[in-house]
Amino acid sequence: LLWHFKDQMKSETINIATGANFPDALTAAPLSIQNKAPLILLGSGLYKNIESFLFQYTEENLIKRINVIGGPVAVPDSLEAMMVNKAK
Repeated sequence: LLWHFKDQMKSETINIATGANFPDALTAAPLSIQNKAPLILLGSGLYKNIESFLFQYTEENLIKRINVIGGPVAVPDSLEAMMVNKAK
């Protein structure tokens, strides 16, 4: 879905949440829609399709903020750091 709606999302923000805990994703969905920002649902790691999306999206958009929905309990700091590095 990220690739399908990529051209409609033009934001300086990326929202990330765990795909394992649906309340976090449900809470983040309206925020993502309001900001026209992608909502990336993560599993236990950063998968290649998400890496390639981040690479292309950050080439086209200046990312100034990454929101972690659910905090470090939902998205470990190490995974957040990987996302920040990929978004640069």
